[in-house]
Amino acid sequence: MYIQHSGYDKLEDVDANTFTYTFAANVVGPVMIYQVFKRFLDKSDKPVVVNLSSAAGSMGMDLGASAPVYAISKAALNMMVRYP
Repeated sequence: MYIQHSGYDKLEDVDANTFTYTFAANVVGPVMIYQVFKRFLDKSDKPVVVNLSSAAGSMGMDLGASAPVYAISKAALNMMVRYP
């Protein structure tokens, strides 16, 4: 299986597999991990969840067309942490 690096694509050139795999890695994966560990977080006096994001996920960051899939997935991750 070949996964095209999403960091150098223009949005019109991105295939569905690249978008799907990038979104799965940067958004779906962290959600699934959160769900698995939620019961332990609920028992903790000081629960902490850390997600690795990027400035590319900022709505104010302008990367042009250099990394649209990556930026979209990181923006989704950033929004996810607002809705635990």
